[in-house]
Amino acid sequence: MKKNIIVVAVAAALISVGSFASSSEAAVQNIALASEGQSYTMNSDYVSNYVPSVSYTGLVVDCRGLALQRAMSPVVKSATGESIYGAKNLDYAFVTRHGSADYSNDIERIRRAGSTPLFVKAESLMNHGTYPVVSAEDARNILAADSRTGFLKATNVVFLY
Repeated sequence: MKKNIIVVAVAAALISVGSFASSSEAAVQNIALASEGQSYTMNSDYVSNYVPSVSYTGLVVDCRGLALQRAMSPVVKSATGESIYGAKNLDYAFVTRHGSADYSNDIERIRRAGSTPLFVKAESLMNHGTYPVVSAEDARNILAADSRTGFLKATNVVFLY
């Protein structure tokens, strides 16, 4: 029941923002399907599903089409060069036991990000294709969402490739 309430809140927030028009409807459908444990896809009209009132459980960085390379210590950078996620922000012992992120080529296999992940699209890659770069707005949204639940410190991060 709680998941359905969150989905409704996300849907209402996205629809109330006029600039999200048609792509927001697809994003809302994707969020609803995800909360019900069903499969979902992200289309080329991708819009981040960030809504300030939602407590996100993890982060999914969509790097499909960018030739992402796996890294032992992945870093997510903002378009302004700021490190949003990476080993410098994490507990070494925790990362040694659990790893710092998952990589998946299947959007249905993103369990590590939890039941309500924040989705962002990588704009480009740095460091020989190992560091995804997200927009400045997505970077701010990631940090704002993480401040509520701490999913970055918990390493609930998945890179789609």
